[in-house]
Amino acid sequence: MEHSPRKSNFSAAAAVVVLLVILSAEMASVAAGTCRHLSGSFRGYCFRNDHCARTCRMESNDNIGGVCLDFISKCYCLTQCTSP
Repeated sequence: MEHSPRKSNFSAAAAVVVLLVILSAEMASVAAGTCRHLSGSFRGYCFRNDHCARTCRMESNDNIGGVCLDFISKCYCLTQCTSP
């Protein structure tokens, strides 16, 4: 039984998507006690953490930094988590 190129391409694409989801979940983990939220003022794709962090600190004094996360590279601001 021969495999069609179409099925092989679909399987390879599905494997790549699963791998990217796993990698982005690993990159999204931050230190305990640190929470994150999407920046309200960062525009465009986020490639440099220092640019993201600068934007986040300008947004609020509560922000302690910023990181570029997700497959589409969005800027997330970091804050100290408050107790529930």
